[in-house]
Amino acid sequence: MRRIRLLFSGCLLPILLVSGQEAGENSDAALAAKVQQLASQGQEITWKTDPTLKTFGQEVLSLLGNRETDRFWEAVKFSEEEAAKLFSPDLTPNQIEGSQQKIGQRLNERIAKLFTLADKLKLPKNEDSFQFQDAKVGTSNVTPQTEIVVGIEVEIRFKLSEAAIQELGESYQGEYALALHMIIRGDQGWKLPQGLRWQDFPNTILGAEATVQFREEAYLRQHVTLMPGAKGPEFTFFSLTGEEHSSKELEGKVVVLEFWASWCGACQAPMAKMQTFVDKNPEWKDKVEVLALSLDNTINQASEHLEKKGWHSTRNVWGGEGAFGSNAPSVYKVRGIPTTYIMDAAGKIVEAGHPASMDIPGIVNELLAATTE
Repeated sequence: MRRIRLLFSGCLLPILLVSGQEAGENSDAALAAKVQQLASQGQEITWKTDPTLKTFGQEVLSLLGNRETDRFWEAVKFSEEEAAKLFSPDLTPNQIEGSQQKIGQRLNERIAKLFTLADKLKLPKNEDSFQFQDAKVGTSNVTPQTEIVVGIEVEIRFKLSEAAIQELGESYQGEYALALHMIIRGDQGWKLPQGLRWQDFPNTILGAEATVQFREEAYLRQHVTLMPGAKGPEFTFFSLTGEEHSSKELEGKVVVLEFWASWCGACQAPMAKMQTFVDKNPEWKDKVEVLALSLDNTINQASEHLEKKGWHSTRNVWGGEGAFGSNAPSVYKVRGIPTTYIMDAAGKIVEAGHPASMDIPGIVNELLAATTE
């Protein structure tokens, strides 16, 4: 065996890994090795490629039905057998249990919110009412130097049984979805969940407006940006000479809104790239506004940095006093920079997130082409 260390939920945990030879001698470990290979190759992991993901999903649905948090925690924490393999022998059983319990305490906070919405939806307290449909891992990572598989943004989809629908009404037909921010793969299956939350449910239960609001809030919690398809909020900003402006003057244009600051190291490369986008696409003139909105504490800090870099192709503006607390980042829920929003000519959000993850010229040109068709 080979000892490594895993940083998880703020706890640095030494663990032992089963070798490939040992994995071949054990069916559970062999499946774990297969999942590790899928993750390392960037392939999708679903309950069909890893049956233990379905087992995990069914445990979550049982929790939703029976509301027994202690039983759920016993099912999804590492067993003593797994802990004996995974954690360093330098740790006592009490220390291992304490580390897991800290994770469990944070999970219970999420579970309470899960139950609150289940009660609001008037879902039955009967685990037989929840029928598993699908489970998949959004992305999976094999942690560097550890070979531990971590699943990110896990989705569990289900439906209600016919008996439950007959009791509750036809409005309860359709698919429901729960999501978890992260789970970790042990030899015997997926364990130690984090960030359990509602993701979707039929809009016929609460009505379309309330469901849309829920989905937008759920998307914000997951992606830390407003949801594509929503109308971009109006906002104010300042020119570098101090005049106040409103986003209303951008109506009818495709808008690339870049939140950045001179002190932000990660913002420098995206800002430099923004200049090239404008320079290489002269046809954007009068149709596209590339608005670089600085969250510096003062206008002078932004101006001096822009002058030093020679960044004059974008429309450079300042958010105002308060940095992240100023109007624009507040209404766009900006928690970190760089963050970019792309909005179409009707003011709807098309894409949002880190600029490095976007093909900004491609998205803008598609929007322009669509308006001329």
